[in-house]
Amino acid sequence: MQLGSLTSIFTGLKYNSKNINAEQASVFLIQGKDIQNNLLNKDNLFKLDRYCVDKYQYLKSGDVLFAAKGNRNFAFHYNGELGEVAASSTFFIIRITSENVLPEYLSWYLNSKPAQDFFKANTHGTFIPSIPKSKLIELKIPITDLKTQKTIALIENQQMLERELLKQISTKRTLLINEIIHNKILRKND
Repeated sequence: MQLGSLTSIFTGLKYNSKNINAEQASVFLIQGKDIQNNLLNKDNLFKLDRYCVDKYQYLKSGDVLFAAKGNRNFAFHYNGELGEVAASSTFFIIRITSENVLPEYLSWYLNSKPAQDFFKANTHGTFIPSIPKSKLIELKIPITDLKTQKTIALIENQQMLERELLKQISTKRTLLINEIIHNKILRKND
Protein backbone atom coordinates (compact mmCIF):
# COMPACT_ATOMS: atom_id res chain seq x y z
CA MET A 1 0.00 0.00 0.00
CA GLN A 2 1.12 3.55 -0.58
CA LEU A 3 2.26 5.51 2.46
CA GLY A 4 -0.29 8.24 1.75
CA SER A 5 -3.19 5.80 2.16
CA LEU A 6 -1.96 4.65 5.59
CA THR A 7 -1.03 7.98 7.14
CA SER A 8 -1.48 11.71 7.30
CA ILE A 9 1.72 13.63 6.68
CA PHE A 10 2.51 17.23 7.60
CA THR A 11 5.58 19.39 7.85
CA GLY A 12 7.28 20.09 11.14
CA LEU A 13 7.41 23.47 12.83
CA LYS A 14 8.96 26.55 11.26
CA TYR A 15 10.20 28.71 14.09
CA ASN A 16 12.05 31.92 14.72
CA SER A 17 15.41 31.55 16.48
CA LYS A 18 14.49 34.34 18.92
CA ASN A 19 11.85 32.02 20.39
CA ILE A 20 14.40 29.31 21.26
CA ASN A 21 15.19 28.91 24.94
CA ALA A 22 13.30 32.09 25.77
CA GLU A 23 12.29 32.76 29.37
CA GLN A 24 8.81 31.27 28.89
CA ALA A 25 10.01 28.33 26.76
CA SER A 26 8.37 25.04 27.70
CA VAL A 27 7.95 23.03 24.48
CA PHE A 28 10.83 20.77 23.45
CA LEU A 29 11.96 21.01 19.82
CA ILE A 30 13.45 17.97 18.08
CA GLN A 31 15.85 18.77 15.26
CA GLY A 32 17.73 16.42 12.94
CA LYS A 33 20.95 16.79 14.96
CA ASP A 34 19.15 15.43 18.03
CA ILE A 35 18.74 11.95 16.52
CA GLN A 36 21.76 9.74 15.93
CA ASN A 37 21.67 6.01 15.22
CA ASN A 38 17.92 5.97 15.84
CA LEU A 39 18.38 7.35 19.37
CA LEU A 40 17.05 10.68 20.62
CA ASN A 41 19.61 12.73 22.54
CA LYS A 42 17.41 14.52 25.07
CA ASP A 43 20.27 16.37 26.77
CA ASN A 44 20.56 19.34 24.40
CA LEU A 45 17.04 19.83 23.09
CA PHE A 46 16.02 23.42 22.51
CA LYS A 47 12.80 24.74 24.00
CA LEU A 48 10.26 27.08 22.43
CA ASP A 49 7.54 29.32 23.76
CA ARG A 50 4.21 27.50 23.78
CA TYR A 51 2.53 30.25 21.73
CA CYS A 52 4.83 29.41 18.78
CA VAL A 53 3.35 25.93 18.37
CA ASP A 54 -0.09 25.20 16.90
CA LYS A 55 -2.02 22.36 18.55
CA TYR A 56 -1.73 20.04 15.55
CA GLN A 57 2.07 20.40 15.56
CA TYR A 58 2.54 18.75 18.95
CA LEU A 59 3.91 15.26 18.52
CA LYS A 60 1.88 12.29 19.68
CA SER A 61 3.15 8.96 20.83
CA GLY A 62 3.40 6.79 17.71
CA ASP A 63 4.28 9.61 15.31
CA VAL A 64 7.12 8.86 12.93
CA LEU A 65 9.53 11.67 12.13
CA PHE A 66 11.04 11.52 8.66
CA ALA A 67 14.06 13.70 7.86
CA ALA A 68 13.20 14.81 4.35
CA LYS A 69 15.83 17.53 3.97
CA GLY A 70 19.55 17.05 3.65
CA ASN A 71 21.74 14.09 2.81
CA ARG A 72 20.62 11.94 5.72
CA ASN A 73 17.07 10.70 5.19
CA PHE A 74 15.98 8.69 8.18
CA ALA A 75 12.88 7.85 10.16
CA PHE A 76 12.48 7.92 13.92
CA HIS A 77 9.56 6.54 15.90
CA TYR A 78 8.60 8.97 18.67
CA ASN A 79 7.24 7.13 21.71
CA GLY A 80 5.86 10.10 23.66
CA GLU A 81 8.49 10.27 26.39
CA LEU A 82 8.93 14.07 26.45
CA GLY A 83 5.49 15.54 27.03
CA GLU A 84 4.98 18.73 25.02
CA VAL A 85 7.26 18.45 22.01
CA ALA A 86 7.35 19.55 18.38
CA ALA A 87 9.64 18.64 15.49
CA SER A 88 11.44 21.15 13.30
CA SER A 89 10.58 21.69 9.64
CA THR A 90 13.46 19.41 8.71
CA PHE A 91 10.98 16.62 9.34
CA PHE A 92 7.75 15.39 7.93
CA ILE A 93 5.58 14.14 10.76
CA ILE A 94 3.91 10.91 9.71
CA ARG A 95 0.83 10.07 11.75
CA ILE A 96 -0.56 6.61 11.14
CA THR A 97 -4.27 6.48 10.36
CA SER A 98 -4.52 2.74 9.63
CA GLU A 99 -4.90 0.00 12.22
CA ASN A 100 -2.88 -2.31 9.96
CA VAL A 101 0.55 -0.77 10.51
CA LEU A 102 2.65 -0.22 13.63
CA PRO A 103 4.78 2.92 13.97
CA GLU A 104 7.87 0.89 14.89
CA TYR A 105 7.46 -1.18 11.73
CA LEU A 106 6.88 1.90 9.56
CA SER A 107 9.99 3.56 10.97
CA TRP A 108 12.00 0.40 10.32
CA TYR A 109 10.75 0.20 6.74
CA LEU A 110 11.47 3.87 6.01
CA ASN A 111 15.07 3.22 7.14
CA SER A 112 15.37 0.01 5.08
CA LYS A 113 17.36 -0.26 1.85
CA PRO A 114 14.34 -0.46 -0.51
CA ALA A 115 12.87 2.74 0.97
CA GLN A 116 16.25 4.50 1.01
CA ASP A 117 16.75 3.57 -2.67
CA PHE A 118 13.32 5.08 -3.42
CA PHE A 119 14.29 8.29 -1.61
CA LYS A 120 17.59 8.56 -3.48
CA ALA A 121 15.77 8.18 -6.78
CA ASN A 122 13.19 10.85 -5.84
CA THR A 123 15.36 13.53 -4.22
CA HIS A 124 15.06 17.07 -5.59
CA GLY A 125 17.51 19.94 -5.28
CA THR A 126 21.28 20.05 -5.30
CA PHE A 127 22.28 22.51 -2.56
CA ILE A 128 19.89 21.10 0.05
CA PRO A 129 18.47 17.87 -1.32
CA SER A 130 14.94 17.08 -0.20
CA ILE A 131 12.18 14.56 -0.70
CA PRO A 132 8.90 16.22 -1.65
CA LYS A 133 5.76 15.13 0.15
CA SER A 134 4.23 14.27 -3.23
CA LYS A 135 6.87 11.56 -3.67
CA LEU A 136 6.89 10.41 -0.05
CA ILE A 137 3.17 9.56 -0.14
CA GLU A 138 3.80 7.35 -3.21
CA LEU A 139 6.23 5.04 -1.37
CA LYS A 140 4.84 1.51 -1.33
CA ILE A 141 4.87 -0.08 2.13
CA PRO A 142 4.66 -3.89 2.34
CA ILE A 143 2.03 -4.61 4.98
CA THR A 144 2.35 -7.86 6.89
CA ASP A 145 0.26 -9.07 9.83
CA LEU A 146 0.72 -7.21 13.13
CA LYS A 147 2.51 -10.14 14.78
CA THR A 148 5.18 -10.12 12.05
CA GLN A 149 5.47 -6.33 12.32
CA LYS A 150 6.03 -6.63 16.09
CA THR A 151 8.71 -9.28 15.50
CA ILE A 152 10.50 -7.08 12.95
CA ALA A 153 10.33 -4.10 15.33
CA LEU A 154 11.71 -6.22 18.19
CA ILE A 155 14.60 -7.47 16.05
CA GLU A 156 15.39 -3.92 14.92
CA ASN A 157 15.32 -2.69 18.52
CA GLN A 158 17.73 -5.45 19.56
CA GLN A 159 20.07 -4.56 16.69
CA MET A 160 19.97 -0.91 17.75
CA LEU A 161 20.85 -1.85 21.34
CA GLU A 162 23.66 -4.06 20.10
CA ARG A 163 25.10 -1.24 17.96
CA GLU A 164 24.98 1.12 20.95
CA LEU A 165 26.70 -1.41 23.22
CA LEU A 166 29.40 -2.09 20.62
CA LYS A 167 29.97 1.64 20.31
CA GLN A 168 30.36 1.94 24.10
CA ILE A 169 32.74 -1.05 24.17
CA SER A 170 34.84 0.50 21.41
CA THR A 171 35.03 3.83 23.24
CA LYS A 172 36.01 2.17 26.52
CA ARG A 173 38.60 -0.02 24.76
CA THR A 174 40.19 3.06 23.19
CA LEU A 175 40.32 4.80 26.57
CA LEU A 176 41.84 1.74 28.19
CA ILE A 177 44.51 1.33 25.50
CA ASN A 178 45.41 5.01 25.69
CA GLU A 179 45.66 4.77 29.48
CA ILE A 180 47.92 1.72 29.24
CA ILE A 181 50.15 3.43 26.67
CA HIS A 182 50.37 6.55 28.79
CA ASN A 183 50.96 4.81 32.12
CA LYS A 184 53.14 1.87 31.08
CA ILE A 185 55.06 2.94 28.02
CA LEU A 186 55.39 6.71 28.17
CA ARG A 187 56.12 6.84 31.91
CA LYS A 188 58.85 4.26 31.41
CA ASN A 189 60.61 6.66 29.05
CA ASP A 190 60.39 9.65 31.46
